[in-house]
This record gives sequence, structure tokens and C-alpha cells, in this order.
Amino acid sequence: MMNLNDKYNRDQFISFLKEAFLKDFKSDIRPISTGNYKSFNKAHSLGRSESLDLHVFEFEYSGSFNKRIALAKDAFQVMKQSATFQALAVFHSPDNDDWRFSLMTANPKRTEAGKVTLAYSNPRRYSFFLGPRAKVNTPTKFLISKGLINDLEDLKGRFSLEVVNKEFYNEISESFVKLVGGTLGSGKNKKSYKSLLQLPSVASGSQVNSEFAVRLIGRIIFCWFLREKRSQSNISLMPHELVSLRGIENNPDYYHSVLEPIFFEVLNQPVRSRKDPYYDKPYSLIPYLNGGLFSPHESDYYKRRNGDQSIYHNTLVVPDDWFVSFFKILETYNFTIDENTSFDEELSIDPEMLGRIFENLLAEINPETGESIRKSTGSYYTPREIVDFMIDESLLLYLQKKTNIEQAKLRAAITYDLNDDAEHPLDSLEKQKIINAIEKIKILDPACGSGAFPIGALQKMVFILQQVDPDGQLWFKKQLQNTSPEIRRVIEREFSHKNFDYIRKLGVIRENIYGVDIQTIATEISRLRCFLTLVVDERVDDSLENRGVEPLPNLDFKFVTANTLYSLPDIDKSGQQNGLFDDREKIDDLKNIRDQYFNASGIEREQLKTEFVTAQKRLVDELIKEHGFMGVARAELTQKLTSWEPFNHKSTSWFDPEWMFGISTGFDLVIANPPYDVYQGDKKDDIKIIKKLDLYKIARGGKLNTYKLFLARSAQLQKEGGVLCEIFQNSFLGDNSAKLLRKFFFETQQIIQVDSFPERDNAKRRVFEAVKMSVCILISRKIEKEDYNFRLNVWESKYMDSSISIEYSKSEILTFDPFSAQIPMLDQHTKKLFTKIYRNNPKAPASCLEGELNMTFHKKYFSNDSNKPKVLKGAAIQRYKLTDELSQGEVEYLNVDSYLHDYKSSKKSRHHESLRIGMQGITGVDDERRLIMTIIPKGQFCANSCNYVISNDENYSIFFLLGLYNSYLLNWIFKKTSTNSNVNCYEIENLPVPTLDEKNNSIAGKIDEYVKEILSITNKGSEIIKSKQFEIDELESQIDKLVYKLYKLTPEEIAIIENSL
Repeated sequence: MMNLNDKYNRDQFISFLKEAFLKDFKSDIRPISTGNYKSFNKAHSLGRSESLDLHVFEFEYSGSFNKRIALAKDAFQVMKQSATFQALAVFHSPDNDDWRFSLMTANPKRTEAGKVTLAYSNPRRYSFFLGPRAKVNTPTKFLISKGLINDLEDLKGRFSLEVVNKEFYNEISESFVKLVGGTLGSGKNKKSYKSLLQLPSVASGSQVNSEFAVRLIGRIIFCWFLREKRSQSNISLMPHELVSLRGIENNPDYYHSVLEPIFFEVLNQPVRSRKDPYYDKPYSLIPYLNGGLFSPHESDYYKRRNGDQSIYHNTLVVPDDWFVSFFKILETYNFTIDENTSFDEELSIDPEMLGRIFENLLAEINPETGESIRKSTGSYYTPREIVDFMIDESLLLYLQKKTNIEQAKLRAAITYDLNDDAEHPLDSLEKQKIINAIEKIKILDPACGSGAFPIGALQKMVFILQQVDPDGQLWFKKQLQNTSPEIRRVIEREFSHKNFDYIRKLGVIRENIYGVDIQTIATEISRLRCFLTLVVDERVDDSLENRGVEPLPNLDFKFVTANTLYSLPDIDKSGQQNGLFDDREKIDDLKNIRDQYFNASGIEREQLKTEFVTAQKRLVDELIKEHGFMGVARAELTQKLTSWEPFNHKSTSWFDPEWMFGISTGFDLVIANPPYDVYQGDKKDDIKIIKKLDLYKIARGGKLNTYKLFLARSAQLQKEGGVLCEIFQNSFLGDNSAKLLRKFFFETQQIIQVDSFPERDNAKRRVFEAVKMSVCILISRKIEKEDYNFRLNVWESKYMDSSISIEYSKSEILTFDPFSAQIPMLDQHTKKLFTKIYRNNPKAPASCLEGELNMTFHKKYFSNDSNKPKVLKGAAIQRYKLTDELSQGEVEYLNVDSYLHDYKSSKKSRHHESLRIGMQGITGVDDERRLIMTIIPKGQFCANSCNYVISNDENYSIFFLLGLYNSYLLNWIFKKTSTNSNVNCYEIENLPVPTLDEKNNSIAGKIDEYVKEILSITNKGSEIIKSKQFEIDELESQIDKLVYKLYKLTPEEIAIIENSL
């Protein structure tokens, strides 16, 4: 059996494929010409599996594996030449004993006529890291222990990073719970753990404990990534003798004896400035990275006495046994310091895991409140596929406007697809335009969490620069302009060593990406990920000072901890900042200090911090004098401006891009996954403030959802002509509570496209696996247009492999629904039919209301006396009948006299005296029938779990309306326009109903007659219904035909409706 820790051996590998992996693999070794490929020296086809239609290749390259993207792109070109869309491949080097075993897949592109071509789309590579340095526990489990591959789906499952990440996270999560206390498992497997972590004067189970634990885990994993970065002499940046199981064994009281010094005395101090014993080996092997990287928080409880120990040495306890258990988990996984992309994934733990850990561990139960932090903040980690898609589409839109280069050429430069670069080459002028545009872009994530979007944008912009400027010359010249001498020195040094990606990344971080989050720990993780993406491209030279490692930049002015939703107090009615910072000279002083601070270290860094605080205070004082603020306004403004302390670890209650980032004209791209929280309960004070702000008027309607607030604020933060791209609840498309927001975007922005992901029962197909929630992505540009077209894509899954796509115009949407601008999810054929139906038919002269009895407030009027009228609940209402067999709850009755005595003035109090239509208030989004209604007899009362309809025009009988609502046609319209499981009254009132006149009154009369016939059967009980079901079905069929006739539909249009249900 092949040993996965051995150096690559072709014979052993082929034996493994034949005997233990592929059932019908046939060896056929043939050389492949490498003349057109720069990334590898030799290539061979090793054979194929007929049943899987799978080729196996072998690629040999020189040097290290650093050029992952180039190797992958060349390997896909070999696949294309072999006319195969899935392959296994080995990547190995004679200079290194480590190797990769990869699964490579691509989708065939189709021509307009539907023919498959040799063009590829959506190329993906998934790789296991193997060889002497590899941890092979996971590869062994998936490649060997599971035995022979059954089919292609099984093969893809074996190479799933999602599975590896989930397995790793579950183990990390278990360690977290064991550290802070809590429960794991459920039922018989449920286990409770007492907190092992002890903090000074902090009760176990507090939020401070949880955040300390998350920060500790994040820092340890950061150090684990540093272990993966080595010099040419194979010496790690983080010595294994310190950060390993051996390190714990050799250093009792491990947290205080090793980790605290690494965090707070070593990584943030130049070697020459360190205290004994951290001046000597092994600590001296750890380079100085950044003075602020691990500067201790107040809640880190680290303050040294004159001696060697922190004053909290005895009151801060993290047991060594916990570290042993935790490190055993880390020791079983491969780590890669290079961030994966959706195009090329190594099945190892990459820096994105820092983000997942932050987002998910903080979602664990908070013992103080009994709810999860995720529930209270509404945060969900955005999958990499979605991040990449949003960034690609946003950058494409930005570059189109800035460069006027045709879309096909720009998309070729942005995407990882293989053919488009050759099909759509850029000339030198176009390349320069792209570089100029990238240099100038300002990108903000107003709810950055752990940095998924800023880091994703960084990766993609670096990739584009690699394509348009492979030797780095154009970017290098740009970066030398208007930079401080310190940054210029770094850029020139790295360029002399051809370290182009380091220069690219440094420039993008310095000038292009910004993030804000209300949680301190979020901005810390974002900064750590930025640091790691630079460390991967650092040149480590053991002979040079600090091992040749350039100190990492200071990111205090790149990621700030603040409440994005609140601005400074002086806002004019337009929602724009009212000339508050018009002293350009002093604003420029702050900008100059920021620029110098970015790359400063040591004493210079501390001096610049002092200079910034002094200049900041001076500007505040003069600003107050110049604007003449008095009394409360002056005190509030002063308090807010001085409350932002960029060098401290605390959150600020407001956000201002000019004061914090030096950006006054807005952002070219605002991109985010805003929180999904609802303002209620403990946020009552916030609700009062928000409702007073004009900016958030468009977020009103229904519950105050945080995503609506973020969209309003994001639009304000956009530059004129700038791009907005955010993912949030799908209710934006059609829910009445979002109508003001929808109309605002139609009026003030050009919507480019909306990508919808409806609810899915299969968790793996959801965007956010843990929650059954429909979401959408909105991409828009801040520009007002009278009319324009935009695209709606409705996707089957987060993998975006299948969709329904339709183009709308703004005017069409306002034709369908001028009241709330609802965006229906249709295809091209149904859109045409929708347009006809809505243009020719107004709304019904009827009102829909919620049931008059509130199941909570009116509980005192309920009775068990069956002689009294029933309280009709939603579950009692079926199509054309009422039932006592409730799917949930129990039958209850109403003390009518008491209720009517107390509520006689209510507008609903007399509705029970007439016939009305009752309907279920909630139905499944995938149910064949969403509208489930029947007649409610006189004298019966409705609970608020059902809605009811009354006619406002005697020409529209209640029986006729019931026939319409229960018809195929209106059910079809409702399913196309509803975005969730609620059947809301405004949706019913918005359904199109024909105007009745002499020409169609006879049709309406016939529908009325057939409905009465159905009710005469269904009112006689279940036995009669069973015996006459055929008759009922025939009557319903006749009603459907009459409804089609009433709406003047053609046979072709009827077929569209009936074939889609």
C-alpha cells in the first residue's frame, strides 16, 4: 500500500490507483509536450478510468510550489488538449520531497445552438498535500480508508475542502466549549463541561471569557500558520520547539511561560529591544512582525511587574492539559499559509479558517443571555464561492466604467477561466488603464466581520495585476509615486528580488481596501488575515537582520472598530456630511501622518501615534470654534470626535470615513454581507434613535431589519457612480416590508442585477448551511436613470451551477406593481404573460385582514364550551372546507358576548356577521398550492393565524372571489411573486382581478355557481367528499378553464402556467 508520507514514486502511485482507488484504471504512460507551458518541465499522461471518463496526469516542476495559479492554469490547458473535463493529477518537484495529488474539474461551455465545445468554464482544482512533511491523517481517511471510488460524486466528495474544514471546525468548537464551559451533543450524547478558563475577577461563562478564548485560539492558529513559513534553510518563522506538543511538555505553565511572551514580548518587539530571555534562541528565530499586532488588550490581563511575570500570573489560568488536547488536533492537519481561491483549493487549513473560527465560535451559546451571539448580531459567514462571485461582478462593473474596455476583455482578465485570455487579449494601453483603475479604487466593507470581502478583493486584484503586468513594472512605477521614503525603500528592495506579489499586496492593502465592524475581535481577525497574506510572500533570509522579514504594516486606519450605522451628529437633510471637515490643510496633516504610520515601526511608530492624537485634538478644537456649535450640540460633537481612539482596542459608537480613513468623496465599491438581526427587545433605545434619522426612513415597514439599515447607509457611503454589492434577505425582492427600500433603489440607483437563492431543504445547497433562509445579492450603481434594464438570476444552489435568468426593465416592474415595485421571479416566457395579465387587470375590490382574535391578547375570551362558536385557526382552513382535525394546536371556542362587549367599536367586530373568505396565513414555499381558502360561515370568528377577505363591491360575490383565489392561475401568480412562506394580506390585495362588465359577467356567474356546488359537497363531511372527489375535481377544472377565459389567455399561455406547477 502506498505510504502518503513517502516521496512521490510513479510505480507506487499507479499500483495504488489500480488496486485501491479506481476500479477500472488502465495504465498508459505517454509523454506530453511542454513547449507551450512555462510552469512545469515535464508532463505525462498515466492512463484513464473509462467508467469515470477520467484521465490521470503527472506534472513535474522546478523549485517550490509557490506559483499555484500558474501550475493549475497550465494543467487545465493540458486537460483541454486531451478533451477531458475531469482528471486526477500529481504535481511534484525533484527539488522537494513534498507533492500534491489533485482532482481537477471543469464544465464544458455550450454554443448558442447548445453544442458542447472544447471551451472550459468554472475550472476547479482540489489538492491534497502529501510527502514527508505532510500530516496524512485526513488524506489517509479519504484516499485509502474509504476504499475504491464508486462514482464521480464519490470522487468529488473525497476531495472536498468543505468536509475537511467542517471536520476541523467541529474539533476546534469542541475544544472551545471545553475551555469556556457549556454543553456538547444532545440526548444521550449530551455532555456538560465546567469552564477550565479562569480570568481575574470575571465570572465563568461571561462574554469576556468567550472573547478571550476566541482571541487565544485565533492567535495560536496564527502562530501555527507562521510555522509553515520557512527560509531556504528550512527554518520556520515560529520554532516548533516552542509551539508544539513538545513545547508544552518542556515548558510547564505553558500559557504564561511561552504563549504570553510570544504574543506580547516577541512578535511585537524588534529582537534588539526584547527583554531577556527573549533576545536569544529559540525566541530570536521569531522575527518582529508588527508593534500593534499583539499589543495586549485590557481584557488580555497582561501587565508585567518589575520581574518576569505578569501581575495576573496566578489569577489567569489556562490549564496545560487543555493545550495538549488542542495541539493534538492541530498536529493532525496540514496548514497552508497561502489563502485558497475557489479556483484552486488545497485540502488543508488555510488562513480563511481564522475567519470561520471567529464567525462560528462567537455563535456559540452565550451563557449570560441564553442566546447565541450569532442570533444577537445576525452574522453568518459568507462562503468563498459567493465572495468570489460578488467581487468578480463588482470589479467588472467598476472597471467597465473606469476604462471603457469591452466587457469580454475585462471578464477575461478577472476570471480564472482558461480560454478567454487568448480569445480576448488586452493591448498595452488597455493594460495601463486597468492598472490605473485598480490603483485608484476605494473598497469598503461596512460590516467586515473577519475580512472575507476585503481579503477576497485583495486576492482578485493581485490576480488581475499578475495577468496584465506579469513582470510588475507598471505597478512598481505607480507605487513609487507619492509614497513616503520608508515605503519606497521597501518597494524597491522587494522589486530588486522580483517579489512582485508582495509589492502588489502591500499597495492594495495600503490604498484600496477598508473595513468597519462593531466587534473589536472582528477587526483583529481581519488584520491578522492581511498580515498572513503578506507573510506568505515575505523573503526569509536567515543571514539578515530580522531574518530578512519586513515588519508588517500598521492597519489601525484600514480596519476600524465602530458602529457603521451612526454618523457624526451634523447631517443635513440630504443625508450627506455638511461641510464639517472643510479645513483641508489640517485634514491633509492627518492624512500625511496616516500615510507615514502605515509602514512605521519602533520609535517612529510611537512618535507618529502621538503626532496623530495631537493633530486630531487640534482639529477638533478649531472645528468646534469655526462652526460655532453651542451647548448640547457642541458637547455631543466634541465627545464623539474625541471618543475615537484608533490605537486602542475599543469600539466607537459612530463611523465617519473622512475622520477615520481620510476619504471624503465616498467609496467606489461598497460590498458586504450585513447582519440579519432585527431591532427589538434590548435594542429599544437604538430603535428610538434610528427612527429619528431621515437616512433610515426607507428602512421602515414591518420589523426594523438590520440589513435594510445597512443598505441605506451603504448607499450613502457610495461615491457618485460607485458600485454597491451586498447579500441579504430575499424578502427584498417582494416583501411589503421592503417596499420603501426597493423603490428607493429604483429611484436613486441603477440596479445592474439581482441574484436570488430561494429556501432549500438540502442544507448543502443553501448559501448559509446552518439556516433555512432565502437570500439575494444586489449589485447596483449610484446613478439615477429614467429607465434601464437589469437581470434577475434565480439559482438552484450556492454553487451557482444552474439558474433561471430573466431581464427586466425598471418600467416593467413599475407596471407589475407601481405600489411596491415587487420583483417577481419569472422566466422570459412567463414575464411576457405576467405583463399581459397585470396590464389588463386591476386589483380586486376586496380587503384582506388579519383574523380579529389575537391568540395571546384575547386568550381570556377563549373557552372549552363546544356550544359556543369555534375560534378558527389557520390549520382549520383547507381548500373549500373547514376541518376540526388540526395539524397543530387544539379546537377552542369563544365567549362571544364578553368579546363583543369589550371590542364593539373595533372595525372588525361586525365582520363575523357576513360571509367571508378565510385563508391559511403560512404555506410551504415548495407546496403545489400556496393559496388555501374557503368560505367562513356567518357567526364564526378568525384567529390571527389566518387571514380573511371581504368584498367591497356587491358585483364581486364572495363565492366568485373564492373561485379566483383557489384557481390554478392566481396560485401560479402568487408562487411567482412570493418570497417566503407567509401568505400576506398585501400580496392577496395586489393580485390582478378582471373588471366585471356585461361581456364577462356570465363567466363570473358560472364560477360563482360552480364554487357553490363544491361547497355543497364539502359541507357534508369527509365521507361524502371521498365519494364525490371526482365530481369536485371536475368542478375545479371547469373553474380553472373559466378563469383562463376571464383573463383572455391563449392555449399557449395556459400551457405555460399548467406546465410550471
